[in-house]
Amino acid sequence: MRAFKALLAAGMAGGLWGCQLLGPDSISLGRDRYNTIIQTTSMEQTMGNIVRVYQHEPPQFMDVTEVDAVLSAGGSLTASAANIGATGLRTSTSVTNGRTGTAGGTIQYSETPTIRYVPLLGQALVAQLVTPVSVDAMGLLYDSSWPTAPLLDFASAYLTLDYDEFYSAFNTLIELDANDAIELAAARSDLLEGGEAANTTKTPSTAGAGGKTAPAGKSDSGTENNALVIYLRPFHPHAVAGKRMDSDVTEKGGKRAEGADLSEKQRVLQLWIRLLRLYADTQPSFTAPRECTSLGLVGMNPAQLKAWGMGIADKGDAALDAARRCIPTQIELRVVPVPRMLASGQNPAESAAIRNLVSRAPLMRTYSALGILKAAMERPHPKVELVTPERGREIRAHPWNRDADSLSYYTLLPSDEDSVDCPAAIAQDGGCDNPAPGDINAGNWKIINETLACWIANSATDPAGACATPSAPSAATPDHDLYSYEPAGADPLSDPYVQYNIRLGALRRYLLIVVADRLPAEAPYISYFSQGRWYYIPADDPVSQRNFHLLSLFLTMMAIAPSTQPLSPVINVGG
Repeated sequence: MRAFKALLAAGMAGGLWGCQLLGPDSISLGRDRYNTIIQTTSMEQTMGNIVRVYQHEPPQFMDVTEVDAVLSAGGSLTASAANIGATGLRTSTSVTNGRTGTAGGTIQYSETPTIRYVPLLGQALVAQLVTPVSVDAMGLLYDSSWPTAPLLDFASAYLTLDYDEFYSAFNTLIELDANDAIELAAARSDLLEGGEAANTTKTPSTAGAGGKTAPAGKSDSGTENNALVIYLRPFHPHAVAGKRMDSDVTEKGGKRAEGADLSEKQRVLQLWIRLLRLYADTQPSFTAPRECTSLGLVGMNPAQLKAWGMGIADKGDAALDAARRCIPTQIELRVVPVPRMLASGQNPAESAAIRNLVSRAPLMRTYSALGILKAAMERPHPKVELVTPERGREIRAHPWNRDADSLSYYTLLPSDEDSVDCPAAIAQDGGCDNPAPGDINAGNWKIINETLACWIANSATDPAGACATPSAPSAATPDHDLYSYEPAGADPLSDPYVQYNIRLGALRRYLLIVVADRLPAEAPYISYFSQGRWYYIPADDPVSQRNFHLLSLFLTMMAIAPSTQPLSPVINVGG
């Protein structure tokens, strides 16, 4: 009987102990499992929509809105006793001495999750797919340390009034950003107020009322931002880290030699002046200080800017510092037009600034979530390349593509283009991806391709083994970082070199998606099966993985909850 009582007490204690620990243990065991599977399926949904857009199918979004995990535990204990009072019983088969008893018990545990899905339908779907990405979202992504190249190339339909100059401006921007020479921020245009009248409110870069600075991305009056503004940072007081450090110090005290960062200043100012030329006559008026006349720099005069940019190698430290004070240090990319009529009582100087604009058109347009996917996947100018496993390895093995941890895109050779589904009859003969524009004849197109292929290869080649540049309008000096194709001694904004930079921009790929009949032995980063083929990103491709994440963010940030909840499918799992 004593043993029976001990068993009963142990069963009751075990039940109480289980009740106390079941809740905390369920969080420890369940939260990460639900989090992981929702994350994995969300990635698969993004990959599925990428493939659907490539196959000209409509995308579909299904969000997990709720997970209710109902946990329950219970137990039971039974016992019985017999022969109470017996002192000894003998039968033909056994002898029973005294009382006998039995005890038994059960412990039950169940988890019954209820998972709710909400398909994106109706107005919410339309709004998500067609609403352009805002400049505020662009600014926030930039502040979150996303690289400028994929951020602007994915989201921007255009950045300049002349679309042919898109990559001349874009290539210049990404090199300036790589040199930490510029800052991007969402702000209100100096020429606009809510897109309807001239604006007298200061931008976030200047002091507001009472000498206080307005928060980044917000105006003093709270009006919605309508421009992505590029700010030129002050010249670095010290040398760029990792560059020319051996010659950057004097023999005494380790201080920098005067003018040790001259080449960096020259390059930054040369690139900034190039941007000013591209956006001349579309910016607010700028009055240069009087002393700038002697430098040959007065405001946004295109001829003077061109002369300075072409002759920058002859300028010394003092001239560069003075020039920076003589030119505008911000460029606004407006996403709304400048109005023809001004508000009553407007400042006459600001009125003149608007009247003198060559164009009042928006300077920047952004894609919607669906537009980003379509622009990235569809021919003739895709930003994502679908490749065989072999071709993907070849592209990533190019010397200029090997430093995957620092790259934000892969640069292809012209011979690397044409995705897996390009018909053999036209592959590389005009090509499926990036065919020759209608205004370039076949001979010039061939020269552009051969010249760029040689220039790209030379960026990672010993001069002794360098590729011989084909007959071209002018030879270019290889640039290790492959930002811009620039001729030696010629204007990079002249028409031939605008075409070269268009072609260079079209050779960039932000994702390489492998298409194969089976998955590799090593589990891929993400995969999706459709129409008998696997589409996947390899586990050892960090460039594609990072840009896949950015595409997912664009889709997520444009998500708009429906105003009226549709019928939600409910799946009960378990018992």
